Amino acid sequence: MRQKNVSIPRLWRIYLQNMANERNIIFYFSGTGNCYSAAVQVASALGEAELHRVTRKFAESVKKEKRIFEADRVVVIFPAYAYGLPSLMYGFFRNLKVKAEYTAFVVSRGTKHGAAITHAKAYFKGAVQACFDVKSIENFVPIFGLPTADEVERGIEEQRGAVEAIAKEIEARKSNRVKTFHPLFGIVSRTFRVCRPLLNLSLRITKDCVRCGRCEKICPGGAIKSRDGLPPKINRWKCQSCQGCINVCPKRAVAFAGIKKNGARYIHPDFRKYK
Repeated sequence: MRQKNVSIPRLWRIYLQNMANERNIIFYFSGTGNCYSAAVQVASALGEAELHRVTRKFAESVKKEKRIFEADRVVVIFPAYAYGLPSLMYGFFRNLKVKAEYTAFVVSRGTKHGAAITHAKAYFKGAVQACFDVKSIENFVPIFGLPTADEVERGIEEQRGAVEAIAKEIEARKSNRVKTFHPLFGIVSRTFRVCRPLLNLSLRITKDCVRCGRCEKICPGGAIKSRDGLPPKINRWKCQSCQGCINVCPKRAVAFAGIKKNGARYIHPDFRKYK
């Protein structure tokens, strides 16, 4: 029987059609845009994906509705905060239920991811086939400050290159194993979570506020609420310490210990909808 030749362009069309028929879901937590940028880039590499920003409102809806997210691939992209997770992500991972052939975690880190992957895998009840970490711009201004404009530009390009490689691994459904035992980092992370409301005591909105609403819009923790004729009010217990409000304010009216009013600010350029 004569074998029928299949042209390369046709094979490419079949490949793209198969990708289009696959369902991909990406969850991301982002305060200043690093994880948002990574999520958009991974979604683009996969051809199509359903994106969900993890906010307090979304996390509460996941818990209340007990929804099961079904997909071919599920990707969760989140930052490492003090070598652990943003406090909101612990509950989100605990309540997240997925039915997927492939699940991957991607952690964005300024220095080290520490125990972030360890904690994510411990709280998530499903199977995880792969975990990745990507170096991003450090945005915790009170401790680390901000790099120069050239360093930011270079860091963003390095992140894009790293995410491109990760996206290929996810597209191919590559599995891996990473070390997840980090007791010292876990202690640091737990201490930070306990002390976070105390650290936030110095977080306030000054009289320079023009009530534009950007801080409330960008806040993933739902910690900022507008008030008629007054600057917005910050709930320090709900605050995730993501630095989004500090960096997005056009008048630099969000004050925090160690931050200079005229100092540098950082929002990832892909996070334009909040700028």
